[in-house]
This record gives sequence, structure tokens and C-alpha cells, in this order.
Amino acid sequence: MRFLAAVLVIFSHAYPLTAHNGELFSKLSNGQWDLGSMAVAIFFTISGFLVTQSFDKSNNFWTFTKSRVLRIYPGLIAATFFCVFVVGPIVTTLSMKDYLGDERTYEYLKVVFMFPMHWTLPGVFEDTFSFNNSINGSLWTIPYEILCYAIVAVIGIFGALKRKEILLFLFVFSIYGRLFFRSYVPENISWVYLPSLIDLFPFFASGMLVYSYRDKIPLNKWYALISLVLIITSIKFGGLIDVFTVCGGYLIFYLSYHNKIRFHNFGKRGDLSYGIYIYAFPVQQTVTYLWGAGIPVIANILISIPVVLGLAFLSWHFIEKPAMKLKNWSFKSKVTKEGSVVVSKAKTLQ
Repeated sequence: MRFLAAVLVIFSHAYPLTAHNGELFSKLSNGQWDLGSMAVAIFFTISGFLVTQSFDKSNNFWTFTKSRVLRIYPGLIAATFFCVFVVGPIVTTLSMKDYLGDERTYEYLKVVFMFPMHWTLPGVFEDTFSFNNSINGSLWTIPYEILCYAIVAVIGIFGALKRKEILLFLFVFSIYGRLFFRSYVPENISWVYLPSLIDLFPFFASGMLVYSYRDKIPLNKWYALISLVLIITSIKFGGLIDVFTVCGGYLIFYLSYHNKIRFHNFGKRGDLSYGIYIYAFPVQQTVTYLWGAGIPVIANILISIPVVLGLAFLSWHFIEKPAMKLKNWSFKSKVTKEGSVVVSKAKTLQ
């Protein structure tokens, strides 16, 4: 499901990055949503489930924090260096000396700190027509993902993750806030654009709620069909985002956990979804830069996907996976009778 969502982002971004309008899903929904935004909703819903599970299994703030840091930051740091020292030198309009000597080049490296975000490199994509010459516009969601992790941690510290009624209240309140309070909150607090957090958190809360009620929610084909019908109806008549928050969440987990819908070997080459997400945008921008703004949407997609998959594969096997293994190790040492030091492997967090 995450792989599918990541690929949907590529399809969605191909339209504005090639100066084409009329993304199909945006047309179908009368401008309510595009595929990229729906993909982000899927990411946040799944993340809400898995991150809540992570805290529940660890039941420890520091273990949870270490796991989240190791999942997000190594891949992000590598993608940031890729943008600065691979994409930048290829497409910048400055001389190499000027590019590497410009303090703005190294200022962009601060993107790994998230707050505030940085978007541009000197002389890079300055003639593009969308996303304000951003080198990696997809990263805008990651600070909000981290804020959602923080919410889980705070709730978990107080033991509230085990209280179903609290998570149900949080979910309902988040939807209510999106419907009625979004336009009244201050836009920015410490570099956080609050309306975006209000928009995204209900999806994350949906995943949290599903995890809490996982032993009570049936995988019922009729519920799945009703959810699909309601989503299709909302595409036509409105209310798609809020309907998807509930019905889309059910469909995601119905498809993911139904015992007759399985892709046993799909992930044997690794979990490429995060790598696809963080590398797709700069690759697609570069493709448009090299081939020109007139490149067809489908051409941008077909050229970009193999490159993105290759980068995601390398990211998973050489950066993300090795980094994640660190969360399963304890570096506490004990001295044996012979005086030698041994390092014991910690119990793997499921």
C-alpha cells in the first residue's frame, strides 16, 4: 500500500512539473483532491497505525524515539546530499566554483533539521514554472509526520494509547477541528503551518484508532463495499476528504490484512516506499529540466520511475535497512569470567 501511494505521488507531480494541467483524479473529483494528496493521506493513515504499534510494543519513550529517528533521518540525510552534490551541480546555472562557493548551497543542508524547511539551491531550477523552483517539494510532509510521532509519544507517556475512548475522542475531535476550526487558527507557530497539521492529523489519528480497535474491527466485504460506494459518491457530490478519512482508512486496512489478498513476495527486494517518496521530486524536476517543459506527462513518468526505483533500492539496502538494524542492538557490555567483553543483541521489536 505504501509503495502504491509513493508511485501515485510520482503520477500526480508529473503534471505540474511538466506545466500540464488536468490531473485525472483532480478532474474526477471536481478539484477536491489530487492523487498526490490522496497518497499522502494513505501514508499518514498507515503511519498512524504502525507508529502507534511501535510505541505500544516498545512502551518506552527512548526506544520509540530511537526507532523513529533511525527510520526517518538516515534516508533523508542521504537524499539531501544527493540533491546538493549530485542534482545541484548537474543543473545549476552557476559555474561549479560559484555553486560550491555559495553559502546558500550549504544552507540547504539544514533541511535535515526540518524546522524551518529549506527549498532552493543557487541557480537550480530557477526557470521552472511550478513549486517555486523547489528542489524537493515532497519533503513538506515530513515535519508534520514528525509532529504526529511527537503526539503519539506524549499520549503514550501518559498511558493514554491503551485507552480506546481517548483515541476515539482524539479522532473525532481532529475531524471536527478540520471542519470548523481550520480557518481560525494562526497560520504559523515556530515554522509550523498549522492548517496543514490540522489537515493531515485526522488521517494519522484514523490509523491510531484502527490499531487501538484492531481486535474489534471486522474485515467484512460488505463494509468494504459500502466504504467504496461512499468514497465514489463523495467524489461526485463532495465531502471526499472527510469521507476518505473514515472509509478510506477502513479500505486501506481491509486490503492490507484480508487473508485472501496477499503479496507475499512483493517486499522481498525491500521497502522502497520511503526512498521513492524522497527521491522522486528532484528526479522528476531534473527530467523536465533536461528534456524541456514541453515533455509529455507520460514521458516524465516513464523516464523518472526507473531512476527513482534504482535510487530507492540503493537507499533501502545501503542506508535505511542498515540504520534500522541499529534499533535492535543494545551496546551494554558484560565481562565474562575470562575477562573478555561481549556485546549482546537486544530483543527484536516486532
